[in-house]
Amino acid sequence: MTSSKRLFVGSIPFNMGEGQLLSYFAPFGRIVFIRIVKDRLRKSRGMAYVEFDTEESAITAQKQLHNSEVEGRSIIVDFAKPDPLLTPEGQQRQLEGQRRRAFSSPPVAKPKNRKYKPRPAYASTPRPSGSDERGHLRQSVYNSRYHGSRPGRKFARRSLSKSRS
Repeated sequence: MTSSKRLFVGSIPFNMGEGQLLSYFAPFGRIVFIRIVKDRLRKSRGMAYVEFDTEESAITAQKQLHNSEVEGRSIIVDFAKPDPLLTPEGQQRQLEGQRRRAFSSPPVAKPKNRKYKPRPAYASTPRPSGSDERGHLRQSVYNSRYHGSRPGRKFARRSLSKSRS
């Protein structure tokens, strides 16, 4: 069993604040750091980290509070894993990743989309009105908006003629 001064506390009630959590762990020793993990919306995720000033106080807190009941929930108290960037192996992996990114090829810039594409050579021939660049008749209102017609005009005429009669 690895012991450290930092404890992981899981399955805590979602409405529990840092002050309430502090009141549970304060009898075991001086607390240096306490933090409840929250999501992007600042809501509790039901877990926290508590760090004591001495290893002995962390061990006694873990033994006394593990599987104890807090507001109807059985909490989990265990020793927190060390931060990977603080270990020599983690620092080595970080440096390797930075070197790999430095030697990789730079990202390729995508060509910018043009709003108006150049017309192909066969487009120089006259086209019937209401057709696209290949001579096909328009199929949708979406295409018609870009070719000079006013969508809804046909339906407005129908409704006017019906209301007059």
